[in-house]
Amino acid sequence: MGNWLIKSFLINFHRNTYEGTVPLQEAVHTYRTIFDVAATPMVVVDENYTILYANQEMELFSKVKLEDVQGKEKIHSFIHPAHLKRVLKYHKNETGSLKTEVFPFIDAEGNEKDVIIKARLIPDTKLSLVSIENYADITVLENKLQESKEKYRHLFENAQEGIFQCTEDGKILLANSAFVKMLGYDSLEEVLELNTPRDIYIDNKQREEVISSLKDTNYYSNIELKWRKKDGKTLVIRAGGRAIRNRDGQILYYESTVTDITDLKRAHEALDASRQYFKNIIDCLPDPTFTIDTEGRVTAWNKAMERLTGVRAERMLGRGHFEYSIPFYGSRRPILIDFVLDPGKIPQKQYSFLRWEGDSLIAEVYVPRLHGGKGAFIWGSASIIKDGEENVIGAINTIKDFTSYKETQEKMRYLTMYDTLTGLHNRSYFEEELLRLNNKASTPVSVIMVDIDGLKLINDSMGHPKGDTVLKAAAKVIRSAFRATDAICRIGGDEFAILLPNTTASQAEAAAKRIDKALDDYNNNQPEFPLSLSIGFATGNTPIQDIIIEADNILNSNKLYRSTSAKSHFTTTLMAMLAERDYITEGHADRMEKLAAIMADELRLSAKEKTDLILLAKFHDIGKVGISDKLLFKPRSLTVKEREEMKRHSEIGYRIAQSSPELSHIAKYILHHHEWWNGEGYPLGLKEKNIPLACRIMAIMDTYDAMTSNRPYRKALNYKTVIEHIKTLKTIQFDPFLVDIFIDVLHKHNFFSKKKQDYDEAQ
Repeated sequence: MGNWLIKSFLINFHRNTYEGTVPLQEAVHTYRTIFDVAATPMVVVDENYTILYANQEMELFSKVKLEDVQGKEKIHSFIHPAHLKRVLKYHKNETGSLKTEVFPFIDAEGNEKDVIIKARLIPDTKLSLVSIENYADITVLENKLQESKEKYRHLFENAQEGIFQCTEDGKILLANSAFVKMLGYDSLEEVLELNTPRDIYIDNKQREEVISSLKDTNYYSNIELKWRKKDGKTLVIRAGGRAIRNRDGQILYYESTVTDITDLKRAHEALDASRQYFKNIIDCLPDPTFTIDTEGRVTAWNKAMERLTGVRAERMLGRGHFEYSIPFYGSRRPILIDFVLDPGKIPQKQYSFLRWEGDSLIAEVYVPRLHGGKGAFIWGSASIIKDGEENVIGAINTIKDFTSYKETQEKMRYLTMYDTLTGLHNRSYFEEELLRLNNKASTPVSVIMVDIDGLKLINDSMGHPKGDTVLKAAAKVIRSAFRATDAICRIGGDEFAILLPNTTASQAEAAAKRIDKALDDYNNNQPEFPLSLSIGFATGNTPIQDIIIEADNILNSNKLYRSTSAKSHFTTTLMAMLAERDYITEGHADRMEKLAAIMADELRLSAKEKTDLILLAKFHDIGKVGISDKLLFKPRSLTVKEREEMKRHSEIGYRIAQSSPELSHIAKYILHHHEWWNGEGYPLGLKEKNIPLACRIMAIMDTYDAMTSNRPYRKALNYKTVIEHIKTLKTIQFDPFLVDIFIDVLHKHNFFSKKKQDYDEAQ
């Protein structure tokens, strides 16, 4: 019977759904299954309230087995007797309407529960479908729903973000207080009158992009927009939202949240401006400077840095992984700016000089890649960069290229230790070595002293450039006799000293002999201007100063022994040089010697006077070895300045003659052979008989031979012209008495015809 009843109920209850479409048995089975597994206790009762069928949930709720109640019990048995009339009152079969009321329900164990009984008449039957729900469960759900609504309303009203709903055409439907306040309005009513395209959006293209995104993807997020506030000011917001659609997919409205980022935007703009200002400052710094962030990415690379490295800022900014080290080292590696961020990784050996000054790390280092691979010495200062809250946000590195300073420093150090002319160690180094050796047990110590013979004479006669050449040659000779590590020093103008620690006397003697051997080799290869060196050496224990004095004494003894021969040797060298030059003056010295001998005899001079006059005739121009060939053989007349330079030859010759044993007695004649009778000659302006006789004779002979000989700047003059010229200079340049005698000598010895023949041949 129960099966028949439920079949009738289900078929009639869902007639419209399944009539004519689903077989009866299938429909009965389907809806009975639904009825059985429903989560709500349900029963079907007849008009007498007898339970015809109950589902499984009713069995659990009432704690009575189905077979015990179906067709046997009335629904009344579960209702408290005191409330039975009220239950029956609300059960009206004829209306079919659903009535809801709270009643006490008593289960099989006698437990009373408040329930809501809902009854519905089944059409075309006298049956009713009754559902029973636990009132406590419903109350909890309703309370939770109410709480949820309250919570949502609270969140909606108190949210810091603006929340609003609007239609597709821009009409605002709903908005919270934050939205109203954000736009600067006083009430929600004002906002509900707004139209977003007209009243809010400054640029409607932005709104069109938002609407397009909502239509295409149903949402948008994190979009920055510019809106207009009530007072007309610009409001910058960040917005996100979604489209709310019905079941047919049609858009009902848009729901969005917005955040006011106007102040944040200004802060970012201020920060960007601050960063740009900071960058501009860095850019204007004269020293190469760059910065990195905590991730090692380059954030600034100033103009000076571009000039130093040759790398443009745009190629470096944003780069990380030690890219900034490549212009310095040619490879990626941590450098000073990295170590200030991570001090624990500082490689001490990499830097010759490294120290902390507060938060700054300062170092000097050589970098091989700068200056086109030539390398450079740089000084660097790296410091951390902090924000306003003392958080480390990066680091800054300032660089100075002090290569030029380093080179100058090296030159200065070289100058303090080396002689710039010879390349040997200088006296300062020599004295430092003396102190070091005096304080060191390195006995025995040998010292070799070397002196250049005749250097002063060379400087005086041939000029200091020639003397410098001799000094360099001597240094080369001495250096060749020693090891590169030996301390060879120039300690004076023409003095050298060699310090040899742990060297015996025999070893020092062998070293001195090596110098002599090197000197002989040099002179054999340079016979035109040989060197002469005096050497002395000594060996002993400290104090070394005593050893030096002993070696110096030995040197001086050797120098005295060699002095005469050395000077003679030098004079011979100068004579050879003068003779070599004389080929251009066509035998000037030889002719002068012959004239001198004849004039001496004519004037009946003594043998000594004759010898002196002949020597003067030969060596009167010896000082010209100190005058440049460019001046001596100039093809044009000399300038005033050049003539003054040429006059120096008499003084140079005087100094040469003084130093020569063979010529010292005629030195004063060489000095005065260009003095004039009237006192207008040089170098002292002597006049008349204050001029030595040999010089007065020499003046006439020299002028005659010079004028009748070819010169670089003119041909020889006719002898008659020369004689007339000499006559005109009587009492001016020449001694008048000697002029007459000289002319007589020329006639007596037939010099005119000889000279004419020479002249004609020269033509």
